[in-house]
Amino acid sequence: MNEKELLKHNALLVDRKIVYQLKTNKKMVKNDDCIFDYSKKQISKDLLNLTYKSGQYSRFLLDKKLPENAFENLYKAWIEKSLSKEIADKVFVAQINHIVIGFATLKIKDGKGQIGLIAVSEQAQGQKIGSKLIDACILYLQEKSINKLIVHTQLANTQACGFYENYGFKKELITNIYHFWI
Repeated sequence: MNEKELLKHNALLVDRKIVYQLKTNKKMVKNDDCIFDYSKKQISKDLLNLTYKSGQYSRFLLDKKLPENAFENLYKAWIEKSLSKEIADKVFVAQINHIVIGFATLKIKDGKGQIGLIAVSEQAQGQKIGSKLIDACILYLQEKSINKLIVHTQLANTQACGFYENYGFKKELITNIYHFWI
C-alpha cells in the first residue's frame, strides 16, 4: 500500500525502523573488566530499568492506543525470555560496584549476530560503555566464527543512530511501521 492508501485505512505511522549491520572482522582483545555475562535468572532492578530505557522510542511506548502497561509487560517479558535463553544466547552487562550500568542481549540467527536490546544508564553515558558492550558481542561472535552483527533501532532515536554509525555500523534498511486501529 502507498502512503495515501494507508492513511485512508486509518493506518498510524508509529515507527521508522532502521537496521544497521557491522562486519565483525576487526581484531578484538579480551573483554573489559566491567563487562560480564549476566548469569542470574532473576532480573535486578537496575537491569529492568535499563530494559525500559532501551525502549524509550519504541512504538509500544509511543502508540497511546495500546493498553496501559503494554510496553512494560512486553519489555519485561523480553528481558525475562532473554535471560532464560529463549530469545537470546547471551546477555552482557556492564557493572560498577555491583550496579548494572549497561546491557546488551545477543542472539545468533541465520549466521548473524543480532542485538535485541541495548542500553546504558544516563550516569554512564559518554564512558564508552556502549562500545564495550558491542565489543563483547563481537568477541563472542568471533569465537563462534560469525562475521556479521545487526541491530535494529528507531530512526527517531538519533543518539543511538549516531552511536552505531560512529562505531562503524552501516545502514541496511529503513522500514515504516504502521498500526491499524479500527
